[in-house]
Amino acid sequence: AAADWQLNHEDGFARHGMTGWVAGAFYTGLAAVADATEDPRYFDAMRRIGERTGWELGPREWHADDHTVGQMYLFMYARDRRPEMIAPTRERFEKLLEAELPETLEFSNARTNEAWVWCDALYMAPPTLAMLAEATGDPAYFDAMAERWWQVTDLLYDEEEHLYFRDSRFFDQRSPTGTKIFWSRGNGWVFAGLTRVLRHLPLEHPQRARFEAHYREIAARLIQIQTDDGTWHSNLLAPKHPDVREASGTGFFVYGLAWGIRQGLLDRATYLPHVRRGWEALAECQHDDGPNAGMVGWIQRIGDAPESTNREGTGPYGIGSFLLAASEVYK
Repeated sequence: AAADWQLNHEDGFARHGMTGWVAGAFYTGLAAVADATEDPRYFDAMRRIGERTGWELGPREWHADDHTVGQMYLFMYARDRRPEMIAPTRERFEKLLEAELPETLEFSNARTNEAWVWCDALYMAPPTLAMLAEATGDPAYFDAMAERWWQVTDLLYDEEEHLYFRDSRFFDQRSPTGTKIFWSRGNGWVFAGLTRVLRHLPLEHPQRARFEAHYREIAARLIQIQTDDGTWHSNLLAPKHPDVREASGTGFFVYGLAWGIRQGLLDRATYLPHVRRGWEALAECQHDDGPNAGMVGWIQRIGDAPESTNREGTGPYGIGSFLLAASEVYK
């Protein structure tokens, strides 16, 4: 119902660009639901979108947000094996293989066009690289992804809290409670991105053990800070600022935790109760009747820091996270 509602409200993602991150994040959820249900309507919808976009990435060459849509293209390529589906993505990332690592990841809006200087980028670009490596058989894409992932992590990952700062501007900021500010959706982007990388990273890859250990470390922290209402509020360590449920971060966390249980990376007895609570809370965020039946609410608007939301707050990226969670819980 959530996928159908968003597809029937195309303006919700099209107005941000059919190849932008808002649409791209929704497509990743749509692909997950198609994979879980084998419903031909969803495969057909993605083919139509790809034909409309010419299977092109977003226009900014190095901006991670404009790489997100490539994940849907690569998903469809794995099914249809039409080279034109990934040709533009492959061309774009061939240039990345030749580029040197950026010297600094200190945040500025201008620098987002050059490097992964914000944690959200770890959802947008690394899974695309991992899927491209799998599709082409070229391990260089895995290596480039891993090198850049750990560069971002070295700067933005807090070794004490096992969470990511959104970007370097947040290092010295504090919540009213005095705690560090860790944004739920930002960490959701990371944890879901990490999950999606692990889905495609070969078991024998030399970086596999490091990525798995990092995944388990974050997962262990997440279940410690889940709130009593089953969601993760927008401000992870200060959940009363603001004191409302938030669906987009929660969807990404439920997705990643459920996948880890299925893969045997997380202990089922320990983690499944948290997944169940999270999914039940997400289900309560979905409108079950009225003109917006199927819509998912309690999604924080586009931003970069903790903010409040409400039952009517929605966004294609949050519905994408809801669909990812639904697909893994269903499996």
